[in-house]
Amino acid sequence: MASRSDELLSDLGFVSYNAMALALAPATIAQLALRHWRGEETLASTWQRLGGCRVRRPKGPLIWFHALTVGECAVALPVVFRCLLEYNENVRVLLTTGTPEAHALLAGSLPRRVVLQCAPFENAASVTLFLRSWRPQVAVFVESPSWPMLVELAGRAGLRLALLNARMGSR
Repeated sequence: MASRSDELLSDLGFVSYNAMALALAPATIAQLALRHWRGEETLASTWQRLGGCRVRRPKGPLIWFHALTVGECAVALPVVFRCLLEYNENVRVLLTTGTPEAHALLAGSLPRRVVLQCAPFENAASVTLFLRSWRPQVAVFVESPSWPMLVELAGRAGLRLALLNARMGSR
């Protein structure tokens, strides 16, 4: 059981991490603009990275898989398909990717019950908008729990959290 001092350190770490993300926001926006200028981002993907929805949220329960790279998507897809088989037709899946390669590979090839979206930036504003827009019940993070803002805010929003194929060191 966590002590009050552990909770305070955790909250202080979260506040510090969020402050760092806010301080880096101008550089993040500049990088996004450069990527857009080079043709690596579209207006739709830019909006999604800021936390906006590409499409209207489907009705019913939603399971969110956060798999950024092509490799992480390869790990996630068998589980995504199993969820679609195991659960009734009302259950939908949201799959977020972080690389243009992963997004391009999956675009147009997923079942209609799966929505593909670019992952939001790792800052409180983008993640909060993302979570409010999509309102998933479950979040499955693939391979790496290295997204503290996503994990923390998803937990605070009451989502059930899972790690798939995770490897964590002692630190």
